[in-house]
Amino acid sequence: MAGHRNVRYCWGGEDKPYGEYTLAPTLSELIEPCGDKFSDLKYYRTFKPEKRWDALNLELNKDTDEINTISSGLCSTPDEAVARLWLAPNKKSG
Repeated sequence: MAGHRNVRYCWGGEDKPYGEYTLAPTLSELIEPCGDKFSDLKYYRTFKPEKRWDALNLELNKDTDEINTISSGLCSTPDEAVARLWLAPNKKSG
C-alpha cells in the first residue's frame, strides 16, 4: 500500500498517564540517522539473555588514520542498541 508506514506505539513512560502512548520509530528509522558510520548490529549468545544486542559505528580518526569503534553496549533489543548508539555522540552536555 503506497504511503503506508509500519506504525508501532509504546507506553509513554512514567511521566505519562497509563494508557497514553508514544509513537515508536522502526529499526530502519533508527539506523537511517546514523548514516555511513553505522557498521554492525550484533546478536550475542550469552548467559545473560536480557542483554544480547550491540550496535557499532566506525569512525576514521583523520589525525592517526586509525578506525575507532563506538559501541552501544549490550542491550535488550536491537532497537535499544541502535537508539543508544545514535544517542551517544548526540548527547547534549550540561
